[in-house]
Amino acid sequence: MKSRVALLFLAALGTTACGVVEPSGLRSPDAARDGSAHAEAGARGDATVGEAGDAKHDARTVTYDSSCGKDLQTDPGNCGACGHDCLGGACTAGRCQPVVLVTVPQPGISSFAVDGTSVYWTSQFTYTDSGLVIYNSGTVSKCSLEGCTSPTVLASGQKYPDAIWVGGPDLYWNNLNGFATMHCGTSCTDDATTYFAWEDGSESFFGWGESPDLAIGATSVFVSTAGGILECARDACPTPTVFVTQPNPVEVALTDAGVYWVNLGEEVGGKSPGYIDGGVNGCPRTGCPDATPTSLANHLSYGHGLVVQGGKAYWLEDSLFSCDVKGCDDAPTTVLASPELGPEIQEVAADTKDLYLGVAPDEPEGPDAGWQLERCPLAGCPDGATPLASTPLARTADYGGPVVVDVTRVYFVSGDRTRILALAK
Repeated sequence: MKSRVALLFLAALGTTACGVVEPSGLRSPDAARDGSAHAEAGARGDATVGEAGDAKHDARTVTYDSSCGKDLQTDPGNCGACGHDCLGGACTAGRCQPVVLVTVPQPGISSFAVDGTSVYWTSQFTYTDSGLVIYNSGTVSKCSLEGCTSPTVLASGQKYPDAIWVGGPDLYWNNLNGFATMHCGTSCTDDATTYFAWEDGSESFFGWGESPDLAIGATSVFVSTAGGILECARDACPTPTVFVTQPNPVEVALTDAGVYWVNLGEEVGGKSPGYIDGGVNGCPRTGCPDATPTSLANHLSYGHGLVVQGGKAYWLEDSLFSCDVKGCDDAPTTVLASPELGPEIQEVAADTKDLYLGVAPDEPEGPDAGWQLERCPLAGCPDGATPLASTPLARTADYGGPVVVDVTRVYFVSGDRTRILALAK
């Protein structure tokens, strides 16, 4: 589920006049590791990488390193340091540039997911040749992680698809206008089936404006609903098991040992309701002892952006917080503090070392408007996050799109929602 609110972009963004490599110039991660492929750099000037660096990349100030005999400022296989491969991206001023995996027409990409070979995404509707919107005509598509110019459509005629998950051979997404979570294989051909129906519709079965979140395990899937979290089999969910009862849980995260979630708390208000007294909670995979979850944080007004990594849970509520998954006496650690005004973090992803943040500007149409990708160590970044890349937001837009990370690269959607890009770590 995509996050909607967030925290301030603290680091001043410096950019270089550099380009984005298009799909024809991609170099696969495997090829980059064994040196068997060559990266061809194609220029585009609408995605840039920040100049700000950190101590561990001081080598980027060096133009030539005798240990590898390469120009560290321009060599895409030795960018900023010997052996640092841009995996298909260009190297400019010692920094890897994003590479475009796929470009799609407007209205663009609403959500995406990545596995070891492919990227999958949803587009919510289509246009006629005259520009009219065709609703309930959304698609689910895929493309190789090496990039493509002709994506494969897995499912068409979808009813406003949004939020997509992939696990092993299984693909899931939410059809917002169909009040259902759909399921098919990762190579399906318009044969998706309803995985989980939302009873009487999203606003009665879920909190206002919400839809299910999924966390996919080896043998089961955990699904958030307005009344709690359900556990289902991987292939279908006709008779789910109640894992925990709690009002309005969202953004479920899964580890080998536990299930964690943000609960929005009590719904209040009239035509534009909100939530009070939410929290971050967890339970062992085997279930909650005495049906009581472990509380990591309480009294949240709208927690979101939950990720779990290295024995800690991270989430957003204005600022970015963390807590040990065993509990922290309701005293979470501030990873990145947010001043009252400024750009907002709206997405969080994590690997074993760092958090990767999707940051929207304070004024979507202002002079500094752009969807920013930034990095912050798991331990925190009191001096601000490090800018990694920036793409322009679509006019009037205030949200760029999801951020996803794997072992070698960070994946993100351009601010206009028309491209999925990858940036070597």
